[in-house]
Amino acid sequence: MLEPRKVFTSKTGTGFSEVFTAQWYPKVTVQIKRTDGTAHSAQLQGSLDKTNWVDVGSAITGAFGNSDVWFLWWRLNLTSNDGTIDAWIGAGGA
Repeated sequence: MLEPRKVFTSKTGTGFSEVFTAQWYPKVTVQIKRTDGTAHSAQLQGSLDKTNWVDVGSAITGAFGNSDVWFLWWRLNLTSNDGTIDAWIGAGGA
């Protein structure tokens, strides 16, 4: 298991998170905490080369999301947000 890493700190608006490196771990989990506002949508994305990113799974509109596919690098694309977001990504399952 990799220690979860905070990828958004008090993020307002939209945009990409810091990149999380999952090493060889196949299971990635996201936790999102929204303060204020009423809605957000974040898309988990993976990459094998840290340049070309693909959407993984469905958009995350609640507090958690996860994936059972393997990519070396992960990030969140916050596509809508009317509050303040803190988010973490962690990996495990090897």
